[in-house]
Amino acid sequence: MNDLLRSFVRTLANVFHPRMLWLMVMPFVAATLGWGAILWFFWETLTSAAGTWTLTRWITSLSDTFGFSSLHAVIAPFLVVMTVPLIVVTLSLWLIPPFFALIPPLLWGWLTYRVMTYDALAHASADERRIIVREARW
Repeated sequence: MNDLLRSFVRTLANVFHPRMLWLMVMPFVAATLGWGAILWFFWETLTSAAGTWTLTRWITSLSDTFGFSSLHAVIAPFLVVMTVPLIVVTLSLWLIPPFFALIPPLLWGWLTYRVMTYDALAHASADERRIIVREARW
């Protein structure tokens, strides 16, 4: 029981290690910076293009039908902002037939590789680290 508790404490320490937290947060930070820059520089172009979408015209006519014509200025920017989360979770690639089967194994394989390498190096001695690093380079 003592070994189990000790391994649990080590696991918690490794999960909350700054490097592991950074590896978990980094993709979201990169996506936020990238899409923030795109929206900053191309906001007017994107909203004017979104104003010509069939969905936007349909929502606009629907809002006119129910007497909410003041929503016209909000509909196109709202649709542009709502597409960003779909892009960040790679949903657009999931709709293409070969990618829906390739994306999860590639993401989980890369993540497992990073976590297992970090875990192996964190618990290894100096000699074992040299052997692991030498064998990992192919």
